[in-house]
Amino acid sequence: MKKKKNLSQYIDFTIGTLILGVILLFLVSCSHKEILPGLCYNDRHGTYMCPEEDYESDMEELEPIYEACADWESHSGEAWMQCIMNEERRRQLLERVKNTA
Repeated sequence: MKKKKNLSQYIDFTIGTLILGVILLFLVSCSHKEILPGLCYNDRHGTYMCPEEDYESDMEELEPIYEACADWESHSGEAWMQCIMNEERRRQLLERVKNTA
């Protein structure tokens, strides 16, 4: 003959389940990753220090774009960003720089 479970056994079971759930929550929780300037990331190597010459050459390539958009700096930040992100203008400026170099 089976014994009937009383109320305290149900309470103990519920508290045990909650404690186990909280422990599992902390073990399985997510972490936030933020890639900092000067760090590069790819799936093969993960996060690593960017080669300095690559970073500097990119900035030198983009210098004509920053100079061309200098007039927009006095306007809203959004207007300046649209100037910088204009793909057609960027392509033309970079092509001009490559042809003169």
